[in-house]
Amino acid sequence: MRQDTITLAIFGGFLAVFSLGMLLLPGRTFSQMENRPLSSPPRFTLSSVMDGSFAKESERYLSDQAVAKDALVILKNDLSFAMGQRQLGEVYVSAEGAYLSRYQENRAQIDRNLAQINRFAASVPERMPISLLLVPNAVGVYPENTPALSDCGSQADTLAYVKQRLSGRVQLLSPYEKLAAHKEEALYYQTDHHWTMRGAYYGYAALMEGLGREPLPLSAFGTSILADEFQGSLYSKAPVSFAAHDEMPYYQAPGLRVQLTYDDGTKTDTFLHPDALLQKDKYTVFTGGNQPSLQVSSNAAGTERVLVLKDSYANCLLPYLATAFPEMSVLDLRYFRGDLAAYIQEHSITRILLCYNIDFLNTDDHFIYLNQ
Repeated sequence: MRQDTITLAIFGGFLAVFSLGMLLLPGRTFSQMENRPLSSPPRFTLSSVMDGSFAKESERYLSDQAVAKDALVILKNDLSFAMGQRQLGEVYVSAEGAYLSRYQENRAQIDRNLAQINRFAASVPERMPISLLLVPNAVGVYPENTPALSDCGSQADTLAYVKQRLSGRVQLLSPYEKLAAHKEEALYYQTDHHWTMRGAYYGYAALMEGLGREPLPLSAFGTSILADEFQGSLYSKAPVSFAAHDEMPYYQAPGLRVQLTYDDGTKTDTFLHPDALLQKDKYTVFTGGNQPSLQVSSNAAGTERVLVLKDSYANCLLPYLATAFPEMSVLDLRYFRGDLAAYIQEHSITRILLCYNIDFLNTDDHFIYLNQ
């Protein structure tokens, strides 16, 4: 009886602390841990009560504003890991605090996206080369690091399937073999779903060799560390107290000069946005994150005008591409809503490069804008 009383008193004390915290502490508007805006207090109206939306919004708001929520989530995940659970939600976590995204092939979505790419390629003049640089995610290069008996799919199988279904009009290039040959290097962040600039170098090298050109050696690039306490999107999905901290390397080409022109007319002479290093999502240091459109001019030799259609993996690849292509028009179809055929003509495009990671091709539904 005495033990029950003590337990009840402790539980009541926790409830009192959390309740007082909810009442006395100011509401949060943004979660650094989850890198997202938090719910606002719901507006009370008769209609919102009647249709149930007030109750749902209230539940969402209280969940977002829970006192010490971040610490409680970490505690829950730590306990799950201690009990032998290695898959936390949609990510795998190792004893070293490194993360991998769970991959499940969605063949129907891949078919839809490849159909859009093939249709787009058929509409482009034959004189204009088209290449698809398809990048494996970390789980594709390190499948041995997934937990035993996991149901993670094979990105090697997906790549083989894409080879079968992609139009012969499109040159398929993959850095898979180069990445696998250098897998002891820090090719991907341990806590984020992106590759590092070290990994992106091998994507650049595979692309150049596929185009019959010689890539600059990695040793030619100057190196620096932009940040050494980065914890990215995978950490945010399932934070644990023992999570790794990533370094963010930057590789600077010798003598490279660039001018970037953004959608709003802003011009810069660098790919980097240092203010992003003060935020949770430090990967946005590259080009300020995903942009609808971006013009990149450089002092690279040649006259090619390249259209780059891309996802966020290309953001840290662009500094390498600028060493090879003097003019790049960079579009992200998640945000760009212009007439693509007219854009190609207006910008006198001579080559098209699609740069996407495998999971993006597997899940995204914006490839329809290739043909609208």
